[in-house]
Amino acid sequence: MATFIKLKNPPIREIIFTISFNENVPLEKLDAFKILPIIAEEFPAVDKGFNTQVVANNNETPVSKTNLDGYLLRSPISVARIIQARRGSFALHKYNGYVEFETLIDEFFKYWDLLIQCTGNLTINNISVRYLNFIEKNNQEKVEDLITVVTNQPYGEKLDNTFTQFKFQYHKKPEIAATIITAKGRVQNIDGIVLDIILNTQIGGRQEREFIWNSFFDMKSAKNDLFFRSITEKAIKKYNI
Repeated sequence: MATFIKLKNPPIREIIFTISFNENVPLEKLDAFKILPIIAEEFPAVDKGFNTQVVANNNETPVSKTNLDGYLLRSPISVARIIQARRGSFALHKYNGYVEFETLIDEFFKYWDLLIQCTGNLTINNISVRYLNFIEKNNQEKVEDLITVVTNQPYGEKLDNTFTQFKFQYHKKPEIAATIITAKGRVQNIDGIVLDIILNTQIGGRQEREFIWNSFFDMKSAKNDLFFRSITEKAIKKYNI
């Protein structure tokens, strides 16, 4: 396994772990989950999540239908966690700062096991890891000073839109589908570059905990590799002091 630098101040803004499954979980089972004592205590703020579909019959005007799809459960701001419990997926968000992968995956499976207690076994079809980074840039720095994902163009003009998106199968583990997005951004009046790394692995209904666990850790290794290949030495020094 490759060894990567452990940055002292990682530029992480949000981390999301997600499991998607085949079943369309009844809302009453999600209701049972959100009122479990440990969930109600740790995630006291509850928002409804909705799904909107556009339906068109024959030559009639399309009509949008909005249905309750699950819940967003929010921890106190000091904890900075959100659970998305939906009829076809389950996700844990960590925002406003970095937490070790091992810590977050333990939390994720703790809450996942509580969901399973309410729903019964679910047929997992996909797992996902997303790391949303924001790399600060001062007026003297160019985008290419900080990230290596740079698009060349023949027009000789300064581009206002530096959005890029690349999708590919990760070469070391082809079962991992990677999406890398970069764009100019601004957070609290600070200019910078968004580096969004999204990884997905199709599971195909396998339920073995060890297999799912190992697949998440394979994506951790892929995430580290892609992150450090996407930033420059200057960016590494910026976040390692």
